[in-house]
Amino acid sequence: MTHVVHIALTPLAGSPYRISQALNKHTCVKSRSIVLNSNAYGDRNFPEDLIWEENKNECLALISAADIIHFH
Repeated sequence: MTHVVHIALTPLAGSPYRISQALNKHTCVKSRSIVLNSNAYGDRNFPEDLIWEENKNECLALISAADIIHFH
């Protein structure tokens, strides 16, 4: 199984999360997404998987084990 991690500076209207979810649902890829600055848009909220500040250790483990890292 291929492991993919999507890393985005901001939530980007939830697109990294949605791409990750689509990969998980429709392929044999295991995908996760990490947002570095989840508060970039103030009160506007978008779906997220992992938030760097809240899940740093898990994020580092996923990055270390990833076959592909996609920067948004």
